[in-house]
Amino acid sequence: MRKKKWMAGIIGFLLFIIIVYVDSSRDRVEPEIYVADSWEDVKAFQYEKTPGLKRAEKLGLTRHYEDIKIDVPGTNRTLSIDEIWFTKDFSYLFYSIDLGEDGFNLTREHIEENFPELIISPGLVDNDQEIMLGSSRGRWSITEGIVYQNRLYHQIQFPEFLKRTDEGYERISSMEELILSGAMIRIGDENYELDDIRLPVHFDENDEIVKTIDLNREVEVMGHTLTWEMLELGTTNNRLYFHFEPAEDRLGNRIQLVMNTDQGEIRDYSAGARIEQTEDGSYVIQTHPFNHWPNTIDLELKGVTMVGSDEFSFEVDTEPYKTFLNNSTDEVPEINRFLETIKNTDIFLNSTFREEDMGIFISYELPDHADVPYMKLVGGMPVHSDEVRDDTFSKIMFHIENEKGETPEFGSRFADVENYGFYIEKEYIENSEKLFVEVSHLYYEIVTDWKGTFEIPEENHTN
Repeated sequence: MRKKKWMAGIIGFLLFIIIVYVDSSRDRVEPEIYVADSWEDVKAFQYEKTPGLKRAEKLGLTRHYEDIKIDVPGTNRTLSIDEIWFTKDFSYLFYSIDLGEDGFNLTREHIEENFPELIISPGLVDNDQEIMLGSSRGRWSITEGIVYQNRLYHQIQFPEFLKRTDEGYERISSMEELILSGAMIRIGDENYELDDIRLPVHFDENDEIVKTIDLNREVEVMGHTLTWEMLELGTTNNRLYFHFEPAEDRLGNRIQLVMNTDQGEIRDYSAGARIEQTEDGSYVIQTHPFNHWPNTIDLELKGVTMVGSDEFSFEVDTEPYKTFLNNSTDEVPEINRFLETIKNTDIFLNSTFREEDMGIFISYELPDHADVPYMKLVGGMPVHSDEVRDDTFSKIMFHIENEKGETPEFGSRFADVENYGFYIEKEYIENSEKLFVEVSHLYYEIVTDWKGTFEIPEENHTN
Protein backbone atom coordinates (compact mmCIF):
# COMPACT_ATOMS: atom_id res chain seq x y z
CA MET A 1 0.00 0.00 0.00
CA ARG A 2 2.70 2.48 1.04
CA LYS A 3 4.92 1.57 -1.89
CA LYS A 4 2.00 1.98 -4.28
CA LYS A 5 1.15 5.42 -2.88
CA TRP A 6 4.75 6.58 -3.18
CA MET A 7 5.07 5.22 -6.71
CA ALA A 8 1.72 6.79 -7.59
CA GLY A 9 3.07 10.13 -6.41
CA ILE A 10 6.20 9.85 -8.55
CA ILE A 11 4.21 8.64 -11.56
CA GLY A 12 1.74 11.47 -11.04
CA PHE A 13 4.59 13.97 -11.02
CA LEU A 14 6.01 12.54 -14.25
CA LEU A 15 2.57 12.63 -15.85
CA PHE A 16 2.24 16.26 -14.76
CA ILE A 17 5.53 17.09 -16.49
CA ILE A 18 4.35 15.29 -19.62
CA ILE A 19 1.02 17.12 -19.56
CA VAL A 20 2.73 20.49 -19.12
CA TYR A 21 5.04 19.68 -22.01
CA VAL A 22 2.18 18.59 -24.20
CA ASP A 23 0.12 21.63 -23.28
CA SER A 24 3.02 23.96 -24.07
CA SER A 25 3.77 22.35 -27.44
CA ARG A 26 1.92 24.07 -30.21
CA ASP A 27 1.46 20.96 -32.30
CA ARG A 28 -0.04 19.00 -29.41
CA VAL A 29 -2.60 21.36 -27.88
CA GLU A 30 -6.19 20.26 -28.26
CA PRO A 31 -8.24 23.09 -29.80
CA GLU A 32 -10.74 25.03 -27.69
CA ILE A 33 -12.38 27.00 -30.46
CA TYR A 34 -16.11 27.57 -30.07
CA VAL A 35 -18.66 28.73 -32.62
CA ALA A 36 -21.13 31.39 -31.51
CA ASP A 37 -24.71 31.56 -32.71
CA SER A 38 -25.07 35.16 -31.56
CA TRP A 39 -23.10 38.15 -30.31
CA GLU A 40 -24.39 37.31 -26.83
CA ASP A 41 -22.48 34.02 -27.06
CA VAL A 42 -19.28 35.94 -27.81
CA LYS A 43 -19.76 38.19 -24.79
CA ALA A 44 -20.60 35.24 -22.54
CA PHE A 45 -17.33 33.59 -23.60
CA GLN A 46 -15.37 36.78 -22.87
CA TYR A 47 -17.04 37.18 -19.46
CA GLU A 48 -16.23 33.59 -18.52
CA LYS A 49 -12.59 33.97 -19.55
CA THR A 50 -12.15 37.45 -18.04
CA PRO A 51 -13.65 37.71 -14.53
CA GLY A 52 -14.92 41.21 -13.75
CA LEU A 53 -15.25 42.33 -17.38
CA LYS A 54 -19.03 42.40 -17.34
CA ARG A 55 -19.21 44.66 -14.30
CA ALA A 56 -16.41 46.87 -15.67
CA GLU A 57 -18.44 47.40 -18.85
CA LYS A 58 -21.53 48.36 -16.86
CA LEU A 59 -19.47 50.85 -14.86
CA GLY A 60 -18.04 52.43 -18.01
CA LEU A 61 -14.47 51.35 -17.26
CA THR A 62 -13.78 49.82 -20.68
CA ARG A 63 -13.23 51.55 -24.01
CA HIS A 64 -15.02 50.27 -27.13
CA TYR A 65 -13.83 50.84 -30.70
CA GLU A 66 -16.09 50.44 -33.70
CA ASP A 67 -13.96 51.86 -36.50
CA ILE A 68 -10.43 50.51 -35.95
CA LYS A 69 -10.04 47.92 -38.67
CA ILE A 70 -6.68 47.16 -40.29
CA ASP A 71 -6.02 45.21 -43.46
CA VAL A 72 -3.47 42.44 -42.97
CA PRO A 73 -0.96 42.87 -45.83
CA GLY A 74 -0.69 39.98 -48.25
CA THR A 75 -3.92 38.36 -47.07
CA ASN A 76 -7.64 38.81 -47.47
CA ARG A 77 -8.03 39.27 -43.72
CA THR A 78 -8.76 42.25 -41.49
CA LEU A 79 -7.84 42.91 -37.87
CA SER A 80 -10.38 44.72 -35.69
CA ILE A 81 -9.53 46.26 -32.30
CA ASP A 82 -12.80 45.89 -30.42
CA GLU A 83 -12.33 46.81 -26.75
CA ILE A 84 -9.72 47.54 -24.09
CA TRP A 85 -9.99 47.30 -20.31
CA PHE A 86 -7.35 48.74 -18.00
CA THR A 87 -6.97 47.70 -14.36
CA LYS A 88 -4.25 48.37 -11.79
CA ASP A 89 -2.74 44.93 -12.33
CA PHE A 90 -3.45 44.03 -15.94
CA SER A 91 -4.86 45.41 -19.15
CA TYR A 92 -6.97 43.38 -21.55
CA LEU A 93 -7.20 43.98 -25.29
CA PHE A 94 -10.03 42.27 -27.16
CA TYR A 95 -9.68 41.90 -30.90
CA SER A 96 -11.00 39.88 -33.81
CA ILE A 97 -9.56 38.71 -37.12
CA ASP A 98 -11.38 37.98 -40.34
CA LEU A 99 -10.90 34.33 -41.24
CA GLY A 100 -10.87 35.02 -44.97
CA GLU A 101 -12.69 33.38 -47.83
CA ASP A 102 -11.75 29.86 -46.77
CA GLY A 103 -13.30 30.26 -43.34
CA PHE A 104 -12.25 28.06 -40.45
CA ASN A 105 -12.75 24.47 -39.40
CA LEU A 106 -12.17 22.97 -35.98
CA THR A 107 -9.77 20.15 -36.80
CA ARG A 108 -6.52 20.34 -34.89
CA GLU A 109 -4.44 20.18 -38.06
CA HIS A 110 -6.29 23.14 -39.57
CA ILE A 111 -6.00 25.21 -36.39
CA GLU A 112 -2.26 24.54 -36.13
CA GLU A 113 -1.70 25.73 -39.68
CA ASN A 114 -4.20 28.59 -39.85
CA PHE A 115 -4.70 30.08 -36.38
CA PRO A 116 -4.24 33.87 -36.75
CA GLU A 117 -2.39 35.23 -33.71
CA LEU A 118 -1.81 38.91 -32.93
CA ILE A 119 1.61 39.74 -31.43
CA ILE A 120 2.38 43.30 -30.36
CA SER A 121 4.67 45.47 -28.24
CA PRO A 122 2.60 48.03 -26.35
CA GLY A 123 3.88 51.55 -25.86
CA LEU A 124 2.37 54.88 -24.96
CA VAL A 125 2.72 58.58 -25.52
CA ASP A 126 3.88 60.49 -22.44
CA ASN A 127 5.18 64.05 -22.74
CA ASP A 128 5.35 63.56 -26.50
CA GLN A 129 7.78 60.66 -26.14
CA GLU A 130 6.98 57.13 -27.13
CA ILE A 131 7.89 54.52 -24.56
CA MET A 132 8.03 51.00 -25.90
CA LEU A 133 7.58 48.00 -23.66
CA GLY A 134 8.14 44.28 -24.13
CA SER A 135 6.19 42.23 -26.64
CA SER A 136 2.95 40.62 -25.56
CA ARG A 137 0.93 37.71 -26.88
CA GLY A 138 -2.52 36.35 -26.20
CA ARG A 139 -3.43 35.44 -22.62
CA TRP A 140 -5.74 32.81 -24.02
CA SER A 141 -3.87 29.96 -25.65
CA ILE A 142 -3.16 30.16 -29.37
CA THR A 143 -5.81 27.53 -30.01
CA GLU A 144 -8.49 29.12 -27.85
CA GLY A 145 -11.17 31.56 -28.89
CA ILE A 146 -14.65 31.89 -30.33
CA VAL A 147 -15.79 32.31 -33.94
CA TYR A 148 -18.74 34.46 -34.95
CA GLN A 149 -19.71 35.49 -38.48
CA ASN A 150 -16.39 34.25 -39.87
CA ARG A 151 -14.30 36.24 -37.37
CA LEU A 152 -12.12 34.78 -34.62
CA TYR A 153 -12.41 36.68 -31.31
CA HIS A 154 -9.40 36.60 -29.03
CA GLN A 155 -7.69 38.50 -26.19
CA ILE A 156 -4.26 39.83 -25.21
CA GLN A 157 -3.31 40.59 -21.61
CA PHE A 158 -0.66 43.16 -20.67
CA PRO A 159 1.03 43.45 -17.28
CA GLU A 160 1.16 46.83 -15.56
CA PHE A 161 2.76 49.59 -17.64
CA LEU A 162 6.15 50.96 -16.58
CA LYS A 163 8.31 53.78 -17.88
CA ARG A 164 12.02 54.27 -17.42
CA THR A 165 13.21 57.02 -15.07
CA ASP A 166 16.60 58.10 -13.75
CA GLU A 167 15.99 55.93 -10.67
CA GLY A 168 14.80 52.87 -12.59
CA TYR A 169 11.18 52.25 -13.56
CA GLU A 170 8.02 54.05 -12.57
CA ARG A 171 4.55 52.57 -12.66
CA ILE A 172 2.18 54.40 -14.99
CA SER A 173 -1.19 55.11 -13.43
CA SER A 174 -2.78 57.07 -16.28
CA MET A 175 -2.40 57.56 -20.02
CA GLU A 176 -4.26 59.15 -22.88
CA GLU A 177 -2.99 57.11 -25.81
CA LEU A 178 -1.68 53.59 -26.29
CA ILE A 179 0.54 52.58 -29.20
CA LEU A 180 0.49 48.99 -30.38
CA SER A 181 3.95 48.88 -31.90
CA GLY A 182 5.78 46.10 -33.66
CA ALA A 183 2.43 44.51 -34.36
CA MET A 184 2.24 41.42 -36.53
CA ILE A 185 -0.21 38.71 -37.38
CA ARG A 186 1.21 35.20 -37.27
CA ILE A 187 -0.57 32.54 -39.28
CA GLY A 188 1.19 29.20 -39.14
CA ASP A 189 4.84 29.91 -39.98
CA GLU A 190 4.12 33.22 -41.71
CA ASN A 191 4.39 36.66 -40.09
CA TYR A 192 2.56 39.69 -41.49
CA GLU A 193 3.84 42.99 -40.12
CA LEU A 194 1.44 45.84 -39.36
CA ASP A 195 1.95 49.57 -38.94
CA ASP A 196 1.79 50.94 -35.41
CA ILE A 197 -1.77 51.21 -34.13
CA ARG A 198 -2.67 54.23 -32.00
CA LEU A 199 -5.57 53.90 -29.58
CA PRO A 200 -7.13 56.70 -27.52
CA VAL A 201 -7.61 55.16 -24.07
CA HIS A 202 -8.04 57.94 -21.46
CA PHE A 203 -7.01 55.60 -18.65
CA ASP A 204 -6.79 56.67 -15.01
CA GLU A 205 -6.50 53.99 -12.35
CA ASN A 206 -8.30 56.25 -9.88
CA ASP A 207 -11.46 55.50 -11.84
CA GLU A 208 -11.48 52.01 -10.33
CA ILE A 209 -14.41 51.37 -8.00
CA VAL A 210 -13.64 49.60 -4.73
CA LYS A 211 -16.18 48.95 -1.99
CA THR A 212 -15.10 47.88 1.50
CA ILE A 213 -17.30 45.59 3.59
CA ASP A 214 -16.51 45.12 7.28
CA LEU A 215 -16.78 41.48 8.31
CA ASN A 216 -15.58 41.36 11.94
CA ARG A 217 -16.22 37.68 12.56
CA GLU A 218 -14.03 35.45 14.70
CA VAL A 219 -13.43 31.76 14.00
CA GLU A 220 -11.81 29.27 16.38
CA VAL A 221 -9.62 26.74 14.56
CA MET A 222 -8.38 24.06 16.98
CA GLY A 223 -7.08 26.57 19.51
CA HIS A 224 -6.00 29.18 16.95
CA THR A 225 -8.06 32.31 16.31
CA LEU A 226 -8.84 33.56 12.81
CA THR A 227 -10.73 36.84 12.45
CA TRP A 228 -12.25 37.80 9.12
CA GLU A 229 -11.66 41.57 9.08
CA MET A 230 -12.92 43.04 5.83
CA LEU A 231 -13.54 42.37 2.17
CA GLU A 232 -12.67 44.76 -0.64
CA LEU A 233 -14.74 44.24 -3.78
CA GLY A 234 -12.97 45.96 -6.64
CA THR A 235 -12.94 45.98 -10.40
CA THR A 236 -9.28 44.89 -10.52
CA ASN A 237 -9.57 42.18 -7.86
CA ASN A 238 -11.20 41.22 -4.59
CA ARG A 239 -9.13 41.28 -1.40
CA LEU A 240 -10.12 39.33 1.70
CA TYR A 241 -8.35 40.48 4.89
CA PHE A 242 -8.02 38.40 8.03
CA HIS A 243 -6.00 38.29 11.24
CA PHE A 244 -4.56 35.08 12.63
CA GLU A 245 -3.49 34.47 16.22
CA PRO A 246 -1.75 31.09 16.49
CA ALA A 247 -1.78 29.28 19.79
CA GLU A 248 1.57 27.82 18.73
CA ASP A 249 3.67 27.43 15.59
CA ARG A 250 2.97 29.90 12.78
CA LEU A 251 0.78 30.35 9.77
CA GLY A 252 2.04 28.96 6.48
CA ASN A 253 1.55 30.59 3.11
CA ARG A 254 -1.85 29.12 2.20
CA ILE A 255 -5.35 28.58 3.46
CA GLN A 256 -8.02 26.48 1.79
CA LEU A 257 -11.33 28.21 1.19
CA VAL A 258 -14.27 28.59 -1.18
CA MET A 259 -16.12 31.86 -1.80
CA ASN A 260 -19.67 31.75 -3.23
CA THR A 261 -22.01 34.61 -4.06
CA ASP A 262 -25.78 34.63 -4.34
CA GLN A 263 -25.23 35.54 -8.03
CA GLY A 264 -23.77 32.09 -8.67
CA GLU A 265 -20.09 33.09 -8.89
CA ILE A 266 -17.55 30.82 -7.21
CA ARG A 267 -13.92 31.42 -6.29
CA ASP A 268 -12.67 27.96 -5.35
CA TYR A 269 -9.35 27.72 -3.52
CA SER A 270 -9.84 24.26 -2.05
CA ALA A 271 -6.29 23.43 -3.14
CA GLY A 272 -4.98 26.47 -1.31
CA ALA A 273 -5.06 30.24 -1.76
CA ARG A 274 -1.73 32.03 -1.43
CA ILE A 275 -1.71 34.63 1.33
CA GLU A 276 0.39 37.73 1.83
CA GLN A 277 1.07 39.60 5.06
CA THR A 278 0.34 43.31 5.32
CA GLU A 279 2.43 45.88 7.16
CA ASP A 280 0.07 45.87 10.16
CA GLY A 281 0.37 42.10 10.61
CA SER A 282 -2.90 41.10 8.97
CA TYR A 283 -3.11 38.74 6.00
CA VAL A 284 -4.78 39.15 2.63
CA ILE A 285 -6.03 36.79 -0.07
CA GLN A 286 -6.51 38.19 -3.55
CA THR A 287 -9.12 36.74 -5.93
CA HIS A 288 -10.49 37.58 -9.36
CA PRO A 289 -13.22 40.24 -9.35
CA PHE A 290 -16.88 39.35 -9.72
CA ASN A 291 -18.96 39.97 -12.82
CA HIS A 292 -21.94 40.84 -10.61
CA TRP A 293 -22.08 42.64 -7.28
CA PRO A 294 -23.41 40.19 -4.69
CA ASN A 295 -26.07 40.60 -2.03
CA THR A 296 -24.49 37.88 0.12
CA ILE A 297 -21.19 36.00 0.14
CA ASP A 298 -20.70 32.56 1.65
CA LEU A 299 -17.22 31.68 2.92
CA GLU A 300 -16.24 28.08 3.53
CA LEU A 301 -12.95 27.58 5.37
CA LYS A 302 -11.68 24.11 4.51
CA GLY A 303 -8.21 24.22 5.99
CA VAL A 304 -5.32 26.27 7.34
CA THR A 305 -1.72 25.38 6.53
CA MET A 306 0.75 25.82 9.38
CA VAL A 307 4.53 25.58 9.74
CA GLY A 308 5.13 23.42 12.79
CA SER A 309 7.90 22.84 15.30
CA ASP A 310 7.83 19.05 14.92
CA GLU A 311 10.84 17.35 13.40
CA PHE A 312 12.18 13.87 12.77
CA SER A 313 15.52 12.30 11.88
CA PHE A 314 16.87 9.11 10.37
CA GLU A 315 20.02 7.52 8.96
CA VAL A 316 20.63 6.18 5.47
CA ASP A 317 23.19 3.45 4.79
CA THR A 318 24.83 4.15 1.42
CA GLU A 319 26.08 0.59 0.85
CA PRO A 320 22.98 -0.57 -1.12
CA TYR A 321 23.48 2.30 -3.56
CA LYS A 322 27.17 1.49 -4.01
CA THR A 323 26.25 -2.13 -4.64
CA PHE A 324 23.78 -0.98 -7.26
CA LEU A 325 26.45 1.18 -8.96
CA ASN A 326 28.94 -1.67 -9.03
CA ASN A 327 26.37 -3.84 -10.81
CA SER A 328 26.97 -6.57 -8.28
CA THR A 329 23.26 -7.24 -8.09
CA ASP A 330 20.60 -7.58 -10.76
CA GLU A 331 17.92 -6.19 -8.47
CA VAL A 332 17.48 -2.53 -7.66
CA PRO A 333 17.47 -2.25 -3.86
CA GLU A 334 14.36 -0.75 -2.33
CA ILE A 335 14.10 1.39 0.75
CA ASN A 336 10.61 1.55 2.19
CA ARG A 337 10.91 2.17 5.91
CA PHE A 338 8.45 3.42 8.50
CA LEU A 339 9.93 6.29 10.52
CA GLU A 340 7.32 7.59 12.95
CA THR A 341 3.87 9.13 13.35
CA ILE A 342 3.32 12.87 13.74
CA LYS A 343 -0.05 14.64 13.78
CA ASN A 344 -2.07 11.55 12.81
CA THR A 345 0.25 10.95 9.85
CA ASP A 346 2.55 7.95 9.33
CA ILE A 347 5.91 8.96 7.84
CA PHE A 348 7.91 6.66 5.56
CA LEU A 349 11.33 6.85 3.98
CA ASN A 350 11.51 5.76 0.36
CA SER A 351 14.40 5.89 -2.03
CA THR A 352 15.20 5.34 -5.67
CA PHE A 353 18.56 4.64 -7.31
CA ARG A 354 19.80 5.96 -10.64
CA GLU A 355 23.24 5.72 -12.20
CA GLU A 356 23.88 9.44 -11.76
CA ASP A 357 22.26 10.03 -8.36
CA MET A 358 20.22 8.69 -5.47
CA GLY A 359 16.77 9.92 -4.53
CA ILE A 360 15.57 10.35 -0.96
CA PHE A 361 11.81 10.70 -0.62
CA ILE A 362 9.46 11.11 2.29
CA SER A 363 5.91 9.85 1.92
CA TYR A 364 2.91 10.36 4.18
CA GLU A 365 0.06 8.00 4.87
CA LEU A 366 -2.81 10.24 5.88
CA PRO A 367 -5.71 9.43 8.20
CA ASP A 368 -8.64 7.88 6.36
CA HIS A 369 -11.57 8.61 8.63
CA ALA A 370 -10.55 11.38 11.00
CA ASP A 371 -13.33 13.51 12.46
CA VAL A 372 -13.28 17.16 11.43
CA PRO A 373 -11.52 19.20 12.66
CA TYR A 374 -8.21 17.36 12.70
CA MET A 375 -4.54 17.87 11.85
CA LYS A 376 -2.45 16.12 9.22
CA LEU A 377 1.01 16.58 7.74
CA VAL A 378 1.19 17.82 4.15
CA GLY A 379 4.06 17.83 1.71
CA GLY A 380 5.99 20.81 0.43
CA MET A 381 9.03 21.63 -1.66
CA PRO A 382 12.14 20.82 0.42
CA VAL A 383 15.21 23.00 0.93
CA HIS A 384 18.61 22.20 2.37
CA SER A 385 19.62 24.05 5.52
CA ASP A 386 22.65 25.48 3.66
CA GLU A 387 20.24 27.30 1.32
CA VAL A 388 18.35 29.09 4.09
CA ARG A 389 19.24 32.73 4.66
CA ASP A 390 16.11 33.89 6.48
CA ASP A 391 14.51 32.57 9.66
CA THR A 392 11.03 33.41 8.34
CA PHE A 393 11.15 31.01 5.39
CA SER A 394 8.24 28.62 4.93
CA LYS A 395 9.64 25.47 3.38
CA ILE A 396 10.35 22.02 4.74
CA MET A 397 14.03 22.00 5.74
CA PHE A 398 16.48 19.12 5.49
CA HIS A 399 19.88 19.06 7.13
CA ILE A 400 22.10 16.27 5.80
CA GLU A 401 25.63 15.33 6.81
CA ASN A 402 27.80 12.29 6.31
CA GLU A 403 30.10 10.81 8.94
CA LYS A 404 32.73 13.43 7.98
CA GLY A 405 30.39 16.36 8.53
CA GLU A 406 30.14 17.10 4.80
CA THR A 407 26.87 18.35 3.33
CA PRO A 408 25.60 17.67 -0.21
CA GLU A 409 23.94 19.84 -2.82
CA PHE A 410 20.40 18.97 -3.85
CA GLY A 411 19.65 18.00 -7.41
CA SER A 412 16.14 17.91 -8.84
CA ARG A 413 13.30 18.09 -6.31
CA PHE A 414 9.75 16.87 -6.14
CA ALA A 415 6.72 17.61 -3.97
CA ASP A 416 3.00 16.97 -3.83
CA VAL A 417 0.48 16.69 -1.01
CA GLU A 418 1.71 13.31 0.26
CA ASN A 419 5.29 13.02 -1.05
CA TYR A 420 8.41 15.14 -1.29
CA GLY A 421 12.09 14.59 -1.81
CA PHE A 422 15.22 15.24 -3.83
CA TYR A 423 18.21 13.64 -5.52
CA ILE A 424 21.82 13.69 -4.29
CA GLU A 425 24.69 13.35 -6.75
CA LYS A 426 26.54 10.05 -7.03
CA GLU A 427 29.95 11.41 -6.01
CA TYR A 428 28.74 12.50 -2.58
CA ILE A 429 27.08 9.13 -1.93
CA GLU A 430 30.18 7.23 -3.02
CA ASN A 431 32.31 9.24 -0.57
CA SER A 432 29.94 8.61 2.35
CA GLU A 433 29.27 5.60 4.55
CA LYS A 434 26.14 6.96 6.21
CA LEU A 435 23.86 9.94 5.80
CA PHE A 436 22.44 11.60 8.90
CA VAL A 437 19.22 13.40 8.01
CA GLU A 438 17.17 15.86 10.08
CA VAL A 439 13.83 17.16 8.78
CA SER A 440 12.18 20.19 10.38
CA HIS A 441 9.68 23.00 9.72
CA LEU A 442 7.08 20.43 8.76
CA TYR A 443 3.93 21.65 7.05
CA TYR A 444 0.66 20.55 8.53
CA GLU A 445 -2.92 21.36 7.74
CA ILE A 446 -5.76 21.94 10.15
CA VAL A 447 -8.76 20.51 8.32
CA THR A 448 -11.99 22.29 9.18
CA ASP A 449 -15.51 22.72 7.83
CA TRP A 450 -16.40 26.22 9.06
CA LYS A 451 -19.01 28.08 6.99
CA GLY A 452 -20.35 31.60 7.30
CA THR A 453 -22.59 33.98 5.34
CA PHE A 454 -21.92 37.71 5.03
CA GLU A 455 -24.43 40.24 3.78
CA ILE A 456 -23.33 43.08 1.51
CA PRO A 457 -25.00 46.30 2.72
CA GLU A 458 -27.23 48.03 0.18
CA GLU A 459 -25.08 51.18 0.19
CA ASN A 460 -22.16 49.14 -1.12
CA HIS A 461 -24.01 47.87 -4.17
CA THR A 462 -22.73 49.11 -7.51
CA ASN A 463 -24.44 47.64 -10.56
